[in-house]
Amino acid sequence: MVYKISRYKQQKRSSNKGGKTNDNETREYSTYYFYNQLSEQEQAFYDELNTVCLSYLTGMKDVTTGYTEYVPAHGLSYEDATKVGEIFYYSNPQYYFLFNRTTGLYRTVNGKKELYMGIGIEPPFHKGEDRKKATEAFEEVLVE
Repeated sequence: MVYKISRYKQQKRSSNKGGKTNDNETREYSTYYFYNQLSEQEQAFYDELNTVCLSYLTGMKDVTTGYTEYVPAHGLSYEDATKVGEIFYYSNPQYYFLFNRTTGLYRTVNGKKELYMGIGIEPPFHKGEDRKKATEAFEEVLVE
């Protein structure tokens, strides 16, 4: 899998499948250049990461493990899921609380082992209340 580096500030998603969450306000800070180069499986995993990270951005849920909730990697290998996690991290600065580290575990679903991955969250943002305050401060600067 080869990913090209671009000087473009922002690209739109090439498909309508991505972004099933109502995250239009945060999308303006994302870049979809790499997303558009991902396979369908990789895009599905990326979209799952986006959904869970948006819930941490807009919600008050505390983090207990140091990682986001685990999301299904949609048949990707551990190596490929880690690459997608890294692409997601660098493509979404609006999720300021993330730490560029992924972790995985295998769960048995319908008799089949499936990979689930989580992405790291910086320790100062493990508490939902602390993230909320930081997000509000961040939004105030953007409005000015």
